[in-house]
Amino acid sequence: MSYIGNQPGYGKPEVFVFTATGGETSVSTADDGRSINYAVGYVSVYLNGVLLVDGTDYTATNGSSITGLTALTASDVVTVVSFETFAIPDAVSEQSGGAFLGDVTVPNLLVGDGGNVGSVSDPDALSIASGGVVTFSQGLSFGADTLDDYEEGTWTPAYGTTGTAISSVTYNSDRTFGRYTKIGDTVVAWGGIATNSVTVGSASGLLTLGNLPLTPLDTGGANRYYAGVIAGIEDFVTTYPTHLALVQNNVDFMYLTSQSTSSDVVFLTPSNLSAGSGDNWIFGFSIVYKVA
Repeated sequence: MSYIGNQPGYGKPEVFVFTATGGETSVSTADDGRSINYAVGYVSVYLNGVLLVDGTDYTATNGSSITGLTALTASDVVTVVSFETFAIPDAVSEQSGGAFLGDVTVPNLLVGDGGNVGSVSDPDALSIASGGVVTFSQGLSFGADTLDDYEEGTWTPAYGTTGTAISSVTYNSDRTFGRYTKIGDTVVAWGGIATNSVTVGSASGLLTLGNLPLTPLDTGGANRYYAGVIAGIEDFVTTYPTHLALVQNNVDFMYLTSQSTSSDVVFLTPSNLSAGSGDNWIFGFSIVYKVA
C-alpha cells in the first residue's frame, strides 16, 4: 500500500549523509560527525538517491551502523533516514467504551447523574443519583459482617387486642405518631399515642399496640421478649409505676405491661382503657427489635 508521507507507525525522520572516499562497505558516522542511530526496522538507506533493499543491499540490525554494502566508489553518497517510532495511542474509546487492563489512578472520578460504578458481573453495585444519594445494591461489607440496609420512616400506632376487637377508637392526631430507623436487621421504633374516645364493648384478650413498621424476626426461642420502655402513661393504668413493651415473633404489634414494686408483671387488657377525651395517653415509647 502506498502512503503520502510516512507509513503508520513512523515518526519524524533523522537524516545522516555520508560521502565515500572509496572501498567502504559500512557506514557508522555522517559527514557532520554525528553517529548514525536508528530503530531496527525503521530505517531507509539510499545510495546516490536510489533506495536500497534492506537485507539484500545492506544490513541494519544493530541500531548504530549500516553494514553489508557493496564496496563504495569515491564520492558515492549514502543517505541513511532513521524514523522515530511511536505506537498508535492505547486509549479507550469515548464513544464505544472499553476495558483498562491495568490500574488507573485519577485525582477525581466524576459519574454522570444516575450513573453506576460496578464490576463486570455487578455493573450497578454503586449507583449515584442526581441528588448525590449513593445506593449500594449488595450492601456494605465490613469484614465478616455486611450492612445491607438502612431505612427511615413513619408509622401510626394503634390499640388492638389478642381477642375480640375494641368496638371503636378515635385517636388524638396531635399526640399519635410513630417514627423508626432500620439499620441492617435492627429496628428502633418510637412514638406516642392518645385517644379522644373509646368504646371497649365486648373486647377481650390482651391489649396491644400495633402497626409496627416492620415485623419482628422469629427468634426461634422465646415467643415474646422485652423490647423497650414506655416512658409515661396518663389516664389509665396508674396502679403500677413501671411500664414495659414486649414484642412477639412474626406479629406486627407489641404487648403493654405494667410491673409492680414487687416485680409482678401484669399484661394490660382492653378494660384498662379509659373512655374520656384525650385519655389513654402514652407520652412516649421506644422499642428495639430484630427483623429478617
